Amino acid sequence: MNDTGWIRLYRQILVSDIWKKPASWIVCWIYILLKVDYKSGQAVFRNAKREALPKGISNATWHRCLQWLEKNGMIERKKIYQGEIIKVVNYERFQSFKKQINKERKVRSYGF
Repeated sequence: MNDTGWIRLYRQILVSDIWKKPASWIVCWIYILLKVDYKSGQAVFRNAKREALPKGISNATWHRCLQWLEKNGMIERKKIYQGEIIKVVNYERFQSFKKQINKERKVRSYGF
């Protein structure tokens, strides 16, 4: 996976339920958003790469956070032989590159 690029992080996260959780859960959520493929909105997390989790995030914290994210409809999980596939629900809605292009066209047309 290429570790370049960007994601959108909306201010509405400040009023979302995950903001009321421990800070480590927000780190997990942003980590997932950064790791998923921008075309499919999903990523493969392999069991052997648990040490690749963000610094300070234990396996227990990671799993509790994933369970909560799944229960709240933010992700979908599918177990595979060597780990799991995590899909971000509504990824296209919030991370769409098309939205950015359309916004830039509007801004240019008004001369800002």
